[in-house]
Amino acid sequence: MSTKKEFLEELATHVAGLQEGMEGIKRTIESNDAEIRANRDRRAQAIETLVTTLLPDLTPVTVAALAQRLPGFVTAAEVDKMRADWHRAYGDQLKTLLTEFDPATAETDRMQVELDLKGAIENRDALRGPFGQLTALLGLKRLIQSGYGTDGYAERWWNLQFYRDWKRADEILEATGTEDWTELRRRYLELETNLGALEEEAGGLQKRLDRLTDNAKLHRQLIEAFAHVDATVLDELHVKLKARLDGVTDLAETAAFEKRIAERQAENTQLQETRLKLSEQLTGLHQLAKQAKSSRLREVPDNYVQTLRDARYRPSAGGTTPAQTVTYVQNDHSLLDLLIISEMASHFSHAPTPEPLHRDDYTSAVRHEAQHDWSGQS
Repeated sequence: MSTKKEFLEELATHVAGLQEGMEGIKRTIESNDAEIRANRDRRAQAIETLVTTLLPDLTPVTVAALAQRLPGFVTAAEVDKMRADWHRAYGDQLKTLLTEFDPATAETDRMQVELDLKGAIENRDALRGPFGQLTALLGLKRLIQSGYGTDGYAERWWNLQFYRDWKRADEILEATGTEDWTELRRRYLELETNLGALEEEAGGLQKRLDRLTDNAKLHRQLIEAFAHVDATVLDELHVKLKARLDGVTDLAETAAFEKRIAERQAENTQLQETRLKLSEQLTGLHQLAKQAKSSRLREVPDNYVQTLRDARYRPSAGGTTPAQTVTYVQNDHSLLDLLIISEMASHFSHAPTPEPLHRDDYTSAVRHEAQHDWSGQS
């Protein structure tokens, strides 16, 4: 028999080895992911280069050569139709634009609108000062809106508000040096109306100026587009060609990158499966350690300790590679270890257990059970 202390020490060593393997797998997966991204970028760049190599221009010779490499992609007749479509599209836009925009007078029109706008802003600003002085007088705007001094004024002599308004109106007349409320009211409303009209005029002129500027810009763009229809068609075909090539998996120019991507993805799939199995095993071992520590038993069968010392049941202590960890799991150690973990846990929980088994006994038991299942199905 071995002591429980020896068992727990060997168990801790075994867990540390598996955790080391888990960390190694994690680092390798991260490294593979980075390599996959890098190779995808290289593949994309290779396709970009291939696109401009296969279709550097729209000459008949270039289009014919591309048709031999990628049959059905585009023909010379289709290129001519694309040119015609773009010419027609630009022509329709230009025709619509010229209904409200005259290139011959555009600059003169812009200068006149700018001059009119400047005058409207100056006149508006000239009225803002006097009107601002009036609106700054406390109560003036309210009195004007209430109709004070007109037949529309609702307050009557028996209302206290009537006398308050009368007092405030007298104070405003004194402050403005005006003798007649009707004249002050007329001046206020005139300034308000004129200022509103100038605000509206300046706003309209600004919109007209913006429209002239936008139309002039659009006109320049359309003229430029007409002159470079071939470049537009070429860009459109480059986008389509890139999409076409991106879906081809047997390009010589990208084969090396695709192979590397596939290799790293397959390796990551295998490593993820291995990590899952190790995680299940570690969960069982942590539970076993918890049961062992809480048990009153002080001794364990010798083969429990020997099992944990056996290199076949844990990754190499001197530093484990992910490949070694995968091999460890693929040899069905995780299944056998889970069975042995169950026996050890049963021992510490005082459950009745048979004579401790060895690895070969477990292998025979598993094979016998499998044969029994198959014979039962036949």
